[in-house]
Amino acid sequence: MTNHELTFSKIKTLLETHFPERISEFEDGTHLTLNSESEEESPIWIELDEGGMLTVGIGIAHRHFYPKIDDLKEGFNEFLHFLTCRKKRFL
Repeated sequence: MTNHELTFSKIKTLLETHFPERISEFEDGTHLTLNSESEEESPIWIELDEGGMLTVGIGIAHRHFYPKIDDLKEGFNEFLHFLTCRKKRFL
């Protein structure tokens, strides 16, 4: 298991522990969505594919982090930032 897979696994455990009723898993647990408490707010999500590419997003907006050219730590930090900061949604 790579460091990035281990980090993803720890984030998955954190979400399952603290938000069990709001988390949705797709693609055998490699895509995690944390649904908002309000229907007016967009969900945040994180995905780590088989090739090691990390994708982090809010709603349909997202960023890709490629393991050979990007620092995946930035992607994990961005996701954790999404968890801890209030987001404003424009209608």
